[in-house]
Amino acid sequence: MFAEPRTDAPTVLVVEDEWLIAEALSRAVRELGYRALGPVGSVAGALAALDAETPDAVLLDTILGHESSVAVADRLLEEATPFAFFTGYSEDDLPRRFKGCRVLTKPVSEASLKAELKALIT
Repeated sequence: MFAEPRTDAPTVLVVEDEWLIAEALSRAVRELGYRALGPVGSVAGALAALDAETPDAVLLDTILGHESSVAVADRLLEEATPFAFFTGYSEDDLPRRFKGCRVLTKPVSEASLKAELKALIT
């Protein structure tokens, strides 16, 4: 059993369409002491979540169902919201404008997730 994060803990929006992965990632985020927002599994859901609350960081799957998450990534860049692509693809598979963005490769270890969140939320 893990302790619930403080209500003032940094918020991480989890955008992942595969339910089991989304739930496991959200749980891992909470276990690391952050407040998980979501998970949400669609571009529309992610944009609605961003309309409702500004997270401290976002973990963003590159493909949500049959649609690309580039609209979400564009908004995150525009709003200067820290994020990492959470994907099974390589950085080379991302559109050119996202070169240099952070990429957290699936499957992710707890140590890698912890380090990535620390890097995003400083």
